[in-house]
Amino acid sequence: MRGVRRALWNSPDFLWVSDGRPFWGVDALVARLAVFQMSDVWKVEAKVDRSRVVSLAANAAYLAMPLVLTVGSQEKPMQVKWLVGVLCRRKTDGWHIAALFTTEDKSG
Repeated sequence: MRGVRRALWNSPDFLWVSDGRPFWGVDALVARLAVFQMSDVWKVEAKVDRSRVVSLAANAAYLAMPLVLTVGSQEKPMQVKWLVGVLCRRKTDGWHIAALFTTEDKSG
């Protein structure tokens, strides 16, 4: 989780909205992800070829990317398609994720 933490904006204003539920601050995101990681299977496959970047300013960009989350038991893992919106901001030490917006992909 240290690698994930380094990519996130270390601020109480960091926001993750997961299917309509807000989680404020980096610790809230890490705690939520830790629950998923306790599963036998926990795998995220980003569909990078279908991602798009929208430049908002010299120090801000929005990344839209579909992904597939596989989570659960070895015998019966679930696969869920997600759409992820990522608001990124550039600081002196590089780019950081300032906000994540995730929702189930219902596009088919």
